[in-house]
Amino acid sequence: SHLMKSASSAAIAELVPSDTPGLVSSLKSRLSGVLQGKEDLIERAIACFFPRGHLLLEGPPGTGKTSLAKGLSSAFGGKFSRIQMTSDLLPSDVVGILRMSPAGKDFEFREGPVFAHFLLADELNRTTPKTQSALLEAMEEGTVTVDGKSYDLPNPFVVVATQNPLEFHGVYPLAVSQLELCMMLLEFTSPSEEAELRIYLRPN
Repeated sequence: SHLMKSASSAAIAELVPSDTPGLVSSLKSRLSGVLQGKEDLIERAIACFFPRGHLLLEGPPGTGKTSLAKGLSSAFGGKFSRIQMTSDLLPSDVVGILRMSPAGKDFEFREGPVFAHFLLADELNRTTPKTQSALLEAMEEGTVTVDGKSYDLPNPFVVVATQNPLEFHGVYPLAVSQLELCMMLLEFTSPSEEAELRIYLRPN
């Protein structure tokens, strides 16, 4: 299923590389070697990534979600950051904290891992709703607010989030407001026996 949001044509034109056809072909070839039998998902993910839409990947562990996210981000350069979401993760672990300056006269803001061009939020629904919500402003506005002050995130800022199916133990459903900020939701399933064999036999 698709979760669509608007994107201005001017912003897309500025961000899409000039050699788009060549990049798409190279990216599809690279990802297809790792994600056997998932060509349709790869094409949809690439279509989401060029206009810098946020992407949500759902499926059990070991189905290639993280590999796809890392492969996409590596094709575009920029700063890459990964957060492994856990039940004890705090909002400040994502956006950053205020700390005393070395001089000890004032507080300074220390940026969290959300300050990146491409953020992989791995197993997003394993963390609490409070921490999940820390990403809402970042995904919608491109900023984070700490102690009443807003800080701009790098431009572009893209979130690729993965989540486990709701029947898994220890997961929290994502809020509708967060789902609506994703351009696409792609569902991953375990590879077929034939695809698994091709993965095992592929040259290193």
